[in-house]
Amino acid sequence: MLPIPDTERALIPWANEIIEQCRVSVGVRASYCRLLHAIAETGRYDGTKALINMLHVHLDRMAAHIFSPVELKFSIDFENKYPANYYERAAVVASSLTRDWERNNTDMLFGRGVYDSLLYGACILKQWPGGRAGPDAGLSQETGDALAVRGLPRVRERHQ
Repeated sequence: MLPIPDTERALIPWANEIIEQCRVSVGVRASYCRLLHAIAETGRYDGTKALINMLHVHLDRMAAHIFSPVELKFSIDFENKYPANYYERAAVVASSLTRDWERNNTDMLFGRGVYDSLLYGACILKQWPGGRAGPDAGLSQETGDALAVRGLPRVRERHQ
């Protein structure tokens, strides 16, 4: 695991170092994402339109097999034996989590992320603690550098 500094004074230089490491290959990654998007949109590597482009149909079908927000239901399972009240609590937490995902449209956002990850190779769901889906949550096809850059102001705000 990557050790994260405890203090803000140590956290900001550490985050800046991680950002610099991620920024080294940002141009290559961006051009690769543009190529993948062009292939999905046109059906060809060279960018000319194919007569029949079935890639979106296949991506939709594959994404639906991986995750479907319609059939979303969380459950909590235990490895060891516990008293009956633990299982009752787990059932309440699981149904509460399912409801929370549905009410905040996190299930739809996550489903879109599955589709985008099939298209681009990766997709990151960014949802800050205490935040709701909407302005505090979003998808990013960018890799880790966007998370660190956008997370720093929030770290500063929480510690002031």
